[in-house]
Amino acid sequence: MRVSPSGVNGTDHPDWSPDGRWIIFRTANDAPGSIKVYVAHPDGTGLHTLVDVPAKKGRFFSYSFSPDGTEMTLGILPGVGPDGNADVWIGHFDSHERVDSLTPLTRTDAWESSPRWGTAPLIP
Repeated sequence: MRVSPSGVNGTDHPDWSPDGRWIIFRTANDAPGSIKVYVAHPDGTGLHTLVDVPAKKGRFFSYSFSPDGTEMTLGILPGVGPDGNADVWIGHFDSHERVDSLTPLTRTDAWESSPRWGTAPLIP
């Protein structure tokens, strides 16, 4: 079943929310207009934009939900490290609103574009 409507230009690496109610995905980084990160229900309903940037101003890469589904990580270019390479950002996930406030998790010269939250328990 197709989750994104025709013309949205959805692309690779979608991810499921931990409760299975949402799928997060992005548009192609060369899409015209703006590059977006969306969420939608698996049946295609509830589609809305979480984050967007003007085309040629940035790119999104992989993303991941936190195990409890309240936060998300996102690989973004340009990053905030010394060379502007992709960095990992974190933001609060609310399925009813945009993610307008992202905080950089990494600020390095490494290329960090594929965050995966994972589900392993923390070891004290």
